Amino acid sequence: MEILDGDVIRNTLHQKLGFSREDIRTNNRLIAELAVKKRGSIDFILVPIISPYREDRRMARNIVGKSFMELFVNCPLEECIRKDVKGLYQKALRGEIPNFIGIAPEKPDLTINTLEEPVSECVKTIMRHLSN
Repeated sequence: MEILDGDVIRNTLHQKLGFSREDIRTNNRLIAELAVKKRGSIDFILVPIISPYREDRRMARNIVGKSFMELFVNCPLEECIRKDVKGLYQKALRGEIPNFIGIAPEKPDLTINTLEEPVSECVKTIMRHLSN
C-alpha cells in the first residue's frame, strides 16, 4: 500500500500550484495520473485529499478507472475542529481562510462515520469494501 498524501504532494511535486479553481483542478488531475502510474506495482493506493468539486472527482474517476473509490469520512464539524492539528478550522472560523472547503460528496462509494465506529472498525470496513 502507498499513500499519496495531498499535503505532501502539494508541498513537494506541485509547489507552484495555488488554490485557485484551475490550480485545484490541475492538482487533482496530476495526483490521479500519479496514482495510475504507481498502480501496477502497488496493491492499494490511498489518496487522502479534499476535493470539493464534483467535476474534479469525476475527472479523477475517469483517469483512474474501475479501481477508483470515493471514500467519505463523515465527521461532525465539532469533532473536525477538535482533531485539527493544523488549526485550519479555527482559522476558517476567524475568517482567515475564505471559502474553506470540506463538503460531503453526493454519492460516495463508501461512507465511514468516525464518531460512531472506532478507527479499527472503520479500517476493517474499508478493507472489506476494497476486497469486493
